[in-house]
Amino acid sequence: MQVRKGRLLQRSKKELRTSKLPPNQKIRIITILHQFRDKAARAVPDVGQLTRENCDAINELWERIKNIEVPSLVEQLETNHPFRAELDDGILRLLGIENAKQRTLLAAIFRRGAYVAIEALKQTMGAE
Repeated sequence: MQVRKGRLLQRSKKELRTSKLPPNQKIRIITILHQFRDKAARAVPDVGQLTRENCDAINELWERIKNIEVPSLVEQLETNHPFRAELDDGILRLLGIENAKQRTLLAAIFRRGAYVAIEALKQTMGAE
């Protein structure tokens, strides 16, 4: 599994290199990707560590998305569905990424990576 994570990070870096973002933003995003990968690989978030502000942000996010009809995950990833876009943006805000352009780019990278992983899994399983 570590090999696949490494390949996904390499693909993400390649997409960043070809983007039109300034170099300093690209470096920041690559750093965030590395930090995210390292944190995600070793721990489940400790909800006991959430601040009051975090809880308020989660509640506000829920209020924005609770009435949106949710299609399949694959459809969300293929179409940048409003539910997926709002959820991804909210989670990235909670992770401390304040810059809207960085959140948008990271969300796109994560969605692409998730979609590629699901498609690879489907191929492995022999599904269409």
